[in-house]
Amino acid sequence: MKNYTILLSLLVILLSAQIATSQKQSKNRNSNSIESIEKQMIKIQEKLGLDGLQAVLVERILQKYVNEKKQLRRNQSDSGDVIRAKMRDMNMQRNDELSEILTEEQLALLNKIFKEQSSQRNSQSKKGSGKGSGKRKGKGNGLRSF
Repeated sequence: MKNYTILLSLLVILLSAQIATSQKQSKNRNSNSIESIEKQMIKIQEKLGLDGLQAVLVERILQKYVNEKKQLRRNQSDSGDVIRAKMRDMNMQRNDELSEILTEEQLALLNKIFKEQSSQRNSQSKKGSGKGSGKRKGKGNGLRSF
């Protein structure tokens, strides 16, 4: 009986630690997106030469569509092709809203920044996650024993 109580207590402690960790990670993800948009806005404001009002409006629009895309990714009931199509539509809507605030030149520069960021994300995702260079031979003689 004593062992059962100790085991149950450990289980409760582990479960509550797991719940606390997952909640903290969820909060970090939300704050990371806000921080990343704030970092982006510094670069965007500098490159596009935005005035204060434009910067505030652009940031609100970007935040709106980041949140909508996150929500779309969470609701993974659709196939990958459907999600991509919806994201393309969101990007078009975002650009329509931005075109009301920005000049054509500013919008073109912003789209260029988005494309650069997208290509950087794509190239980073294709890299391996390990520490090695991939040139080292494996262990063993190459023959499998069954």
